[in-house]
Amino acid sequence: MVRETSTFETGVDGWTTPVTGLAFTRDAYGTPSVNTGPYAGAGGSTFYMYCETSGQSYQTFDMQKTFAAGQELYAIAFQYHKYGSTMGSAVLEGSADGASWVSLWSQSGNFGNQWNQATVYADPGQLMVRFTYTAGSSFTG
Repeated sequence: MVRETSTFETGVDGWTTPVTGLAFTRDAYGTPSVNTGPYAGAGGSTFYMYCETSGQSYQTFDMQKTFAAGQELYAIAFQYHKYGSTMGSAVLEGSADGASWVSLWSQSGNFGNQWNQATVYADPGQLMVRFTYTAGSSFTG
């Protein structure tokens, strides 16, 4: 079993964006809009990935990662930060082939100015994961 960690401290760690929507953005030290997003990465990290929703109401952002053949995804643990009065919906999906996707986790709404932890177990045979975020109705999403 291979354990892989993405901290985004030195880049995007093999995540591709955008796949079908708008791009997630690698950032540090706070989002450009007040009362939204984190001011630092999770667990003492500086960098994080986020969706800049200014002018992007109801748009979809995405990023995905494919694991090498022979590696099988059993679980994914991650931190998420959903702070803003018009937060949209975040979804994590898994796939064996990139053609069909199954939902593994989803959250909607404002969770406050804090990092939250999630651990999700994947179905057997999945080699790909994809995060999608559908923006809320304003720049505070």
